[in-house]
Amino acid sequence: MPTTSSRAWAGLAVLAVGVGLIVIDGTIVGVSLPTIITDLGLALTTAEWVNALYSVIFAALLLSFGKAGDIFGTARLFRLGVAAFVIGSLIAALSRTAEPLIAARAIQGVGAAAVLPSSLSTLNQMFTGRERTIAFGAWGATMAGAAAIGPLAGGWLTTNWSWPLIFWVNVPIGIVLVALGYVVLPAREGERRGRLDPLGLVLSILFAAPAVFAIIEGETLGWWRARAGVVIGSWRIVDKGDFSPIPLIGTFALVMLGLFLWWQTRASEPLLALSLFRLPAFTWGNVAALVISAGEYVLVFVLPLYLIADRGLSPMGAGWVLAAMAGGAFLAGAGARGLSLFLSSASVVIVGVGLELIGVCLSSWCVNAGANLWAMAACLAVYGAGLGFASAQLTSTILADVPAHRSGQGSATQSTMRQFGAAAGTAIAGTLIAILLPDRIIERLSELGIGGEQAHGIADAVTQSAGAALTGLASQADAGKLGPAGPDIVAAAREAFAASVSHILWAAAACLLIGVAAAIRVRAVATRGATGSTKH
Repeated sequence: MPTTSSRAWAGLAVLAVGVGLIVIDGTIVGVSLPTIITDLGLALTTAEWVNALYSVIFAALLLSFGKAGDIFGTARLFRLGVAAFVIGSLIAALSRTAEPLIAARAIQGVGAAAVLPSSLSTLNQMFTGRERTIAFGAWGATMAGAAAIGPLAGGWLTTNWSWPLIFWVNVPIGIVLVALGYVVLPAREGERRGRLDPLGLVLSILFAAPAVFAIIEGETLGWWRARAGVVIGSWRIVDKGDFSPIPLIGTFALVMLGLFLWWQTRASEPLLALSLFRLPAFTWGNVAALVISAGEYVLVFVLPLYLIADRGLSPMGAGWVLAAMAGGAFLAGAGARGLSLFLSSASVVIVGVGLELIGVCLSSWCVNAGANLWAMAACLAVYGAGLGFASAQLTSTILADVPAHRSGQGSATQSTMRQFGAAAGTAIAGTLIAILLPDRIIERLSELGIGGEQAHGIADAVTQSAGAALTGLASQADAGKLGPAGPDIVAAAREAFAASVSHILWAAAACLLIGVAAAIRVRAVATRGATGSTKH
């Protein structure tokens, strides 16, 4: 197929919209989560699973679907992935309890895991030379901008209609993409170029899911001693005060990880070519992808909660503030290629991650100081610009030294790292809320002379609802149900919530600081490689 044909560029548009759809779904839920928590009566850890399970399944299956595309055809896999994503979206939109919603998010994760690597591989088939550079730049800019525009879309749909619409909107778009995919995407399919690794697939899931479960549920169940009884159906597994199951689950995950890595060194067709990690740029680039994604999702999880629960914004209002990220990301993503004419791709990544770090630190200050929303939007625009620069160039930087016959596995590996980072970031944010918030609320209430069961009850309600209970608390104070100290109690709880969010954003900054160090390392090894090639 001629790479300059209109069909090829139409194919790029289909692939970009497909990728944008699955990336938006990773962030669109965050701003709608307080409404979903209230509507469905979700607890904090259940709400975290609504966010995290999508990323866990997404990450666990990327390696397998990366190889499946080579075997069965990347365009076919893209269409199947979009179809699965549509089915998951339909179930989510119809959900009225936590269980089907969480199951739907898992199905969406399966579809997303098929879409992401197949879109990248299909682009690789459709374009060459300068056109390939442009296509990958558009793909990267879409990734960056879609992640940031999700909160605005979620806020707009939730405020003007209802939260199920954030899932309903995927259905017609997905159907159109599947239909167009038959017309504009390459038809080369069905040629077997390897075989799947079923044992590797099972082992990858068996280490990913328990690891994230342990991080999410550790604070609730207890890291060492059970804080509450654990009941599955009619079976009581653990009583309060017994040894917590979390260390056992974490140990199981580590054992499965060891077995997975052991098997990958022996499988004839491994999911993960460990030899790729002998390439320094690939290794350090994946470290950067992991921690940058973790930092991003820490921010995306806590800021909507803060803006809605603490600052009293509607989901739409919170979405407009967070949309500043999208504006910065789209502008920077579009300009990243121009900047790369003067700087190396690795240097552009460093600039991007550095801007993200500055944006997060400024956002933490805004939260702590109660700054006006325009100031916060400006900080998020800086963060979004960094996201656009980093995302548009990081993929090409990671894959620069990967042999052509390993490009599918290489692209799937970096996508896996991004998704594990997303799951870890969500889990870290939720765990830090559970650790930091209760003590801060109790401390501030004690300054008002309020303690005992009342203080602990307020702290528990605000923590378990991820801040959503602050609205109800304010209503009780307005109705006089909290006594003369009601307004002071609400103010103290809001201050505690803001202080906790500010500290959690420093965790995002720590992740990004590691990302800067990894990006600097990538540039160093890339520069040495280029110098060595010149001398040779």
